[in-house]
Amino acid sequence: MDVDYYNVLGVGRSASDKELKTAYRKMARQYHPDVNQSDGAKEKFQECTRAYEVLSDPQKRKMYDQFGEAGVSGGAGQPGFSDFSDFGGIGDIFETFFGGNAAAGGGGARRRRSGPSAGEDLRLAVDIDFKKAAFGGEQRITFTHLEGCNTCSGSGVKPGVKPRTCNTCSGSGVVVTVARTPLGSFQQQSTCPECRGTGEIVEEYCGSCGGRGRVQESKQVVITVPAGVDTGSRLRVRGEGDAGLRSGPPGDLYVVLNVKQDTVFKREGQTVYTNLPVSYTDAILGKKLPVMTIDGEVLLSVPAGTQPGRQLRISSKGIPKLGQPTSRGDHIVTIDVRICWKNFVETSFGAVASVHKAKKLSSLILRFESFVVQELLKRCNGCLVLAHSLFLVLFQKKLGEDPYKHNCEGEGACPEACGATRRLSRERKRFL
Repeated sequence: MDVDYYNVLGVGRSASDKELKTAYRKMARQYHPDVNQSDGAKEKFQECTRAYEVLSDPQKRKMYDQFGEAGVSGGAGQPGFSDFSDFGGIGDIFETFFGGNAAAGGGGARRRRSGPSAGEDLRLAVDIDFKKAAFGGEQRITFTHLEGCNTCSGSGVKPGVKPRTCNTCSGSGVVVTVARTPLGSFQQQSTCPECRGTGEIVEEYCGSCGGRGRVQESKQVVITVPAGVDTGSRLRVRGEGDAGLRSGPPGDLYVVLNVKQDTVFKREGQTVYTNLPVSYTDAILGKKLPVMTIDGEVLLSVPAGTQPGRQLRISSKGIPKLGQPTSRGDHIVTIDVRICWKNFVETSFGAVASVHKAKKLSSLILRFESFVVQELLKRCNGCLVLAHSLFLVLFQKKLGEDPYKHNCEGEGACPEACGATRRLSRERKRFL
């Protein structure tokens, strides 16, 4: 499973190089093995180092944003200790891990104030129609997010009131503790519990946002859905996430698509599937039949002797490829042979009926129940031609004729019927 490097460092996807560097310093100071001996600290330090190595490199960051961890796994290096080349001098390294002016022997924490912080990214699930997923289009979505408070301009402070400097941390936002070990004394910084790292104490908060600097609002936007998306596809809407803190940049909105099922079409990747009802006579004799595709109706040639369940392909009538709309999948049509038992009986006896009176034929047909025809299809493994031939055999036997005596020479030859007769001659007593 891919690791979200932005979450590892606790920054948004639009974080600047300076924000990445600040976030990494904070994480490194907290989890460095020389300072933190707890279980998992070393692994956490290696993880944040790996994240910073990737995100601080513009080329690697671009590959990671596009392909995730797989895009940088080949050449981004292995987790481990950074060379700290971007931290300046050795003094910055000591300051990062041990706080204050440790490199110069000082014991106090450097004054700092919390700056702007990027807003959080949001995730929204949206249902879209089958054809809109195939061909693309515009989709109106409604969602709620945090927007900057207009009353206090996002500061969280009541208008006209100025915050005062925190006395506990002297405005630095951190407090320094000294840890004594057999190796010597080390300074360790932690967030000030009084001001929660802001370096300031607010006497009166804004009444509109309760001091949060942000308020929840509902919003509608129109997004463009590209052709070829599928369930699980994710669209990024920049700047529509939660507003940032202290005038920081907003996060992004990630729209996760769910394609609704269609009553006619089924989809697997770029391939579309439908069923086509075909009468048994059309399946035996063959015919061009209209088929509904996602582009509209087209004519499909059903070959003679088509069996139930056979699949016919219509090229380039499937779903467009995402990012390449001119490249399309295929449409697969599954033949669903429909049998009207009355028509089946009458058509099957058509060749023989001409030599018998209609009244006698009608009385004989009524004696054949539908289960006989069903049994024929079972015995023939769904083969319509064979079932058709067997019905002729049964009918002639009812008329007292010899069903196994056929003239297959000259005009009017019937090799299919005779072939079917020979195939069943061994079990005719049990079956008939």
